[in-house]
Amino acid sequence: MVLKTKDGTFDSKPANYERDTHPAGINFELKDGTALFAPYSFLSHALHHPDEIIIHYSFGVVRVRGECLSPIFTMIRSQELDSINCTADKLAKPQEPRVRDILFEDAKTLMD
Repeated sequence: MVLKTKDGTFDSKPANYERDTHPAGINFELKDGTALFAPYSFLSHALHHPDEIIIHYSFGVVRVRGECLSPIFTMIRSQELDSINCTADKLAKPQEPRVRDILFEDAKTLMD
C-alpha cells in the first residue's frame, strides 16, 4: 500500500528506517519511544538471518526482527543506516523492510 501525502503526492520515505551517507551511528527507536544511539565505532560485527539482523557492539547486542531486512543489512555494512524504528502506526510499502521488533541485550547479561 502506497500512502499519499496531504498534497496528493506519494510518500517515498521508507516507514522503518532512514538513510544518510555519513551518519555517526544508528539510532534505534522502540514502539514505546525508548531510543538507543549506537556509534558505528562500537560496532563489532553483524549477522543477517532471513527474519533477523543481530548487531554486535562492544556494549551489547541489538536484534532487529522483521521481514525483507536485506536492504537494512546492506546499509549497516556500508555504514549508511542512520535510524531504524518499529513504530506500529507506520505502514511499510510492498517489498520494503518491515521491522516488527528491536531488542537490546546488555553485554554483561550476555556473559552471565
